[in-house]
Amino acid sequence: ETEEGKAPRAYSAVLAGLLGMFFVAIMGNWQAPLVEIPYFTQPSSSGYLEFLDTQIRTTALPSPGTVESYFDWFRASRVLTDRQLNGDLVGAQIIDEFPQFSFLLADNHPHVLALPFAVMALGLALNVVLRGRASTPAEVVFYGICLGGLVFLNAWDGPIYMAVLVGADLLRRQIRNGRLRFNDWIEAFFLGLALVLLTLVLYLPFFIGFRSQASGILPNVVWPTRFQQYFIMFGPFIVLLIPFLLLEAWRARGRMNWKLGFSWAGILIGALVLVIVVMLILGALSPNFQEIIRGFIESYGGVGQALPAIIARRLDLMYLLTTLVLLAGVVLVVARLFPRRVAVKEDEIIEAPYTPATAFALLLVGVAVLLTLLPDYMYLRDNFGTRMNTVFKFYYQAWVVFSIAASYAVFTFLDDFRLPLPAVALRFIYGALVVGVIVLGAVYPLLGNYKNAILGGAGRRAQAANHQEVIAAE
Repeated sequence: ETEEGKAPRAYSAVLAGLLGMFFVAIMGNWQAPLVEIPYFTQPSSSGYLEFLDTQIRTTALPSPGTVESYFDWFRASRVLTDRQLNGDLVGAQIIDEFPQFSFLLADNHPHVLALPFAVMALGLALNVVLRGRASTPAEVVFYGICLGGLVFLNAWDGPIYMAVLVGADLLRRQIRNGRLRFNDWIEAFFLGLALVLLTLVLYLPFFIGFRSQASGILPNVVWPTRFQQYFIMFGPFIVLLIPFLLLEAWRARGRMNWKLGFSWAGILIGALVLVIVVMLILGALSPNFQEIIRGFIESYGGVGQALPAIIARRLDLMYLLTTLVLLAGVVLVVARLFPRRVAVKEDEIIEAPYTPATAFALLLVGVAVLLTLLPDYMYLRDNFGTRMNTVFKFYYQAWVVFSIAASYAVFTFLDDFRLPLPAVALRFIYGALVVGVIVLGAVYPLLGNYKNAILGGAGRRAQAANHQEVIAAE
């Protein structure tokens, strides 16, 4: 039933904003309810834990335990497990932090300190879409100050949110014109270039002395993410955003540009595979990397054994499913944001069949999908020699972006009477899912803070100190 034109209820928007705050800062991932509690209470077999294969939680305890004796809030940041082709654990294991973990840890590293400024950057990008006009030179300078400051605060964040702001400007143009013209892409490129140049000029003293451990990009050949672990990490958002994307496909109906969506998804995965192949070829030709590649191949018995093992891993269902789900997200976002063209009169402007807020939420979903897909195919080269730090920093920002998109998804699915709403029964089912997500997401902060209260400050620091890798990636 549609009640278009009806003024939105103010309390619904306020509740959605509060829900977004909960998602970003308070909610935990699903390691506590799906892994930690089964681990220390033994309601399931060891086979269940072995299937999930999260770090240090693969075998059930010999006897049931209690929260006080066994619950380890630190383990929620060690969900992903990377293994070599022979099954051995990778030396530098994955870190998959999220804000509530950082707060429990009392962390004051750059990725935490920059969190409010990252949310501010998203607010600036949203304003670009909502305002509907081109940014003035003074506004571009202001963007340069804010986004350049993110580079200063946490270097990983700056490029991510610059891309979000440029994407928001493209959305503004798409909504205004009904399509993107060549000039729109050129002007968006120059906006991004202006942000980069302003950052370099405004923060020049910082860049003069800046030194980074990152020294290039490497192909991720053997460490994709298994879907069960991805689900433990981002399950709350998967549950809420898949119905939202399907709802938007229903709202668009015949204007969904499926051809473009599948084309972009195909180009994306093809480009990622091509980049891996090209980097491997260039590495084989480089004296600096020949020895590394040769050693890797020989460690698995030569090309004849290593190559089939790599292909088998990539085609394994639980590894492949992660890529397929993320690519499905790309298809739905692109097909919705760039609708099929319809026949119009000359010079007639066709508005995009969605609201600016919906467009921005779809953009955030697309950004988060890319942030979690890229580490499965490449990572930044640093002192650790694995993708640990890339997953750490990309997943942290994906959590923030997913959270805000999910809070809007809840609002528009349940109570946005400006748009066509699904049947009451579907809204009831979705509301039940929201309640389930909140309950499961609240398990971690409740148990984590309870355990910290029992331990006290000294005990909390001692528990964190037992995990020697806690500061390894900082």
